[in-house]
Amino acid sequence: MRLLRRLRGWARSNAGAWLPFAEPPLSRSWASWAEWQATSPVERERFNAQFRLQSEVAPACGTDGWPGWCGLCQAAVRFALPSAAAGAAANLREELVCPRCRLTARNRAAMALVCDGLPLARARVYLTEQASHAYVWLQARCPGLEGSEFGLDAPARARLQGWYERLGGRGELVERDITKLDFADASLDAIGSFDVLEHVPDYPAALREFARVLMPGGRLVMTVPFVEAWP
Repeated sequence: MRLLRRLRGWARSNAGAWLPFAEPPLSRSWASWAEWQATSPVERERFNAQFRLQSEVAPACGTDGWPGWCGLCQAAVRFALPSAAAGAAANLREELVCPRCRLTARNRAAMALVCDGLPLARARVYLTEQASHAYVWLQARCPGLEGSEFGLDAPARARLQGWYERLGGRGELVERDITKLDFADASLDAIGSFDVLEHVPDYPAALREFARVLMPGGRLVMTVPFVEAWP
């Protein structure tokens, strides 16, 4: 136990260098939309079974929260499900909030992928958001982090700046158009874009910009909600 405590203390003190405990989520990948549509009936039934199992999480935890392990915090926690506690339908993607890092299930999974094996002490990372728990969490660990917001008038900027500072964010909010980024070619190690591109009409231009500014071998981690039945 003493050794385990020392290792955990070392991990916390060296979190700015890298995150050995940022466990990336188990995942299944598809090379194309056509490959996704061609998923076998057996595998689709497996996904459906996982969905049915997840649907029971909220009724099972009630108002107590869901006990689990936060890979970012390296800690056993109770994940909050406020919707279920209020008697509403739970949203596991946008809830299951860790009380320590304050990130949702979606953000924890995405941030684990952004940080996996990346030397954060010297990495250049860009998030297409700034006034968020995810940005503030990474800002404390990555000196080369940059972020941005878009379309702010003066009153909105003042409100969002105040919110950002209450979250613990440092510095002024930056405004960027992700279809016309001001970064040099091949200058970033990683980009994280979490539920942003569905709000960008010319999202192909944003993807081209991401490809332009990422270094060879750089990583892009994105979350974009979609409905399979949509054309």
